[in-house]
Amino acid sequence: MNPNEIPPNTESDPLDHLAHQLGERVKELNCLFGISDIVERAGGSLERILQETADLLPQSWTHSDVAFAHIVLGDLDFRSGQSGDPAATQVSDILVRGEKAGAIELSYLEPRPQGDEGPFTKEERRLLNAVAGRMGHVVEGLTAEERLREKEEEFRERITHFTRVSTMGEMASSIAHEVNQPLTAIATYAQACRRMVEGGMLEAPELMEVLGHISEEALRAGDIIHRLRGLVQRRESERVECDIGQLLNEIGSLASVDARLNHVELRFVLPPETPTIRADGVQIQQVVLNLIRNGIDAMMDTAPDQRTLEVRVTLLDENGVQVSVADQGCGLPEASERTLFEPFFTTKEAGLGLGLNISQSIISAHGGRLWFSRNPEGGTTFSFIIPTASETEDD
Repeated sequence: MNPNEIPPNTESDPLDHLAHQLGERVKELNCLFGISDIVERAGGSLERILQETADLLPQSWTHSDVAFAHIVLGDLDFRSGQSGDPAATQVSDILVRGEKAGAIELSYLEPRPQGDEGPFTKEERRLLNAVAGRMGHVVEGLTAEERLREKEEEFRERITHFTRVSTMGEMASSIAHEVNQPLTAIATYAQACRRMVEGGMLEAPELMEVLGHISEEALRAGDIIHRLRGLVQRRESERVECDIGQLLNEIGSLASVDARLNHVELRFVLPPETPTIRADGVQIQQVVLNLIRNGIDAMMDTAPDQRTLEVRVTLLDENGVQVSVADQGCGLPEASERTLFEPFFTTKEAGLGLGLNISQSIISAHGGRLWFSRNPEGGTTFSFIIPTASETEDD
């Protein structure tokens, strides 16, 4: 049937009219099914949904050869292939939570015979309203999903910060010892200086030397506080290029003190040159500190002369870097393989069971992976791979 013809008269040709009506219903169903398919394939992209819907709509109208669709939603504006000055237009509002958020327009670019609403039929009006309603529900769903993702990200950041502070709490003795050393040195130098002044034994060169020592220790204490503050303060995650060796060196002194207090020999094995990674340095340090803490705890029942913990960095074909933390501890039970990285799973009496789960999330978010293996001689090795900065940029 020529699209420019008026639909057949029901009284003179009822079968043709019925066939015409069935054909129109099929087009409507194809349109609605097509939109559902678009939404499913779009992967949450509202722009793609609106553009593909605009392209699909004209095919479902009686005079599809001159039909033109235009969808407006907020600042977004999408049109089907044809354009020009419309001869007739029908409009349906897009409502989001009861408020008008946009509209769908279906126009004919050339005059066409009169129907129920200008050249449009009542079925086309019903279809346009259905499509507008569907778009409103889609927008509501995507908005809700976006809000949920934002809440999940905020929650994840809070938990990540919480576990970092928890790790610092476990290392309280080490932190106190690390800070106390320069403060004790400052007090010692100051007392010595005072005695020398009171005894009249202090000349200008000796005074300058003592003041220099005091200054050095004060800077050392300030540096320790600065590093601790960087580890425990809550802030937005920021990924920048950083040297993996430098990241480990920054936490090395703190981790080493913690190891010594627990009678553990901590070794860092780094290549002469370490690559740069694009990462949130504090989060990577958090992962390594957590693995070190776990390794120390795992060796509490190991003989003191056998408590060795090794942190090793290995380059992988210039595309990534592997960091491994190997202990000589009690090992992991077979039953823990499936649950080890799940939240709230822990082998510690007072553990929260979040450290490994958060560590895995951090490494995954950086495009890497975290896993463990059992050492033949006993103990466990936790390793993670993270792409180098050049590999990340290539991706």
